[in-house]
Amino acid sequence: MVVDKPLSEAISAAARPKLSDFVTQNLTNTAWAFAPLGFRNKPLMDAISAELLRSSECLIPQEITNTGWACAKIGLLDEHFFDALSAAALRTIAEFISQDLANSAWACATLLFSHEPLLAAISSESKPKLPEFIVQELSNTAWSFARLTGQDLQLIGALSTEVMRRLDDLDPQALANLSDALPGIADELERRLAPTIDLFVRGMPTTLEAWQHGVAFTDLTQQIMADSFGARGTSTILSRVGISEAPASFIQRAQHRIQQVMQEADLRKDTFGLAHKRVLCFAEWDVLTDTGEPLRGALLQENGIRVGHTVAPPWLRSFPTPINYLIGRDLCGEFQLVTGIGLVLDAVQQGKLQGDVFIFSSSTPCISCVAVLRQFQLRFPCLRLSFANGEQYKS
Repeated sequence: MVVDKPLSEAISAAARPKLSDFVTQNLTNTAWAFAPLGFRNKPLMDAISAELLRSSECLIPQEITNTGWACAKIGLLDEHFFDALSAAALRTIAEFISQDLANSAWACATLLFSHEPLLAAISSESKPKLPEFIVQELSNTAWSFARLTGQDLQLIGALSTEVMRRLDDLDPQALANLSDALPGIADELERRLAPTIDLFVRGMPTTLEAWQHGVAFTDLTQQIMADSFGARGTSTILSRVGISEAPASFIQRAQHRIQQVMQEADLRKDTFGLAHKRVLCFAEWDVLTDTGEPLRGALLQENGIRVGHTVAPPWLRSFPTPINYLIGRDLCGEFQLVTGIGLVLDAVQQGKLQGDVFIFSSSTPCISCVAVLRQFQLRFPCLRLSFANGEQYKS
């Protein structure tokens, strides 16, 4: 996929004054076309939204769902516009095919837009149509409702039944996602995922030189074809490589610190008007140098681009994930956190460091960030590394 930003900007600038001449299909197709490129042009999307608001009563299901999906893909949440899209969806929900239902649920969950009448309608309409859903649609629907409601037991039960019927069709990413979203059948899904986890653990490089070369791990990601192993699968992997669960006292401190930051202004949302998934990572370390000198500290990092972006130490690298390969994984919160810790520890006079490093992430790490933790282990083999996934500690 080629992303030509100057061309995209030029098309956007040329389209905006002409949007009033677009029919609804042209408007929704324009939003849909830019979204998978990661092209975020808020003025264009605001203008498209304004035009669609004028004719929202005439939108057909595909136009409704394509627009909602495009907004979610780039992180644009205009609640007034989404209320209008939801009203349009409720009028035509009986006409929604499986893709429309799954994409609508995914858009709401991605933007954390909880419209109870719409979610209830999607649930009711989905249950008799689940045999028509492809695997990704089942996975997206389960993930969406687990994230937004967690209480739709009838839908979760129906999804579980359909998933069990199609176990042989599930790829590793679907198995990982569904094992988190459908707890009633999680054990069977994890059993199916276990061979892929074995392949991943065995295939990770065992030296920093091999990590830096990168070819072996890149090839491994293409065999795995999963961006993340989910909360359960990732916990298994970390345990297998000797990364223990962080202590409860540290987890409480990390949650408290992250909660403080989440209550502060979100500069990216306030500046650009775009919603995004905020991943905050917190670490503490209590280390002794080979001379017995204590080295203690704490650090918090958030995902995304920052002014004065810190260059990672030479022994650390990120990797593109096989599905969402356009995302720069050096922008992940875990990568930026380990960069900061690594630079601090590297600055200590060379010698054997002993002690503990505790890391907390508010979200399940991707496979690149699992690789980052493994590289840190190899760089500092005498340190005890522990990790906590905030998604497993939500109240």
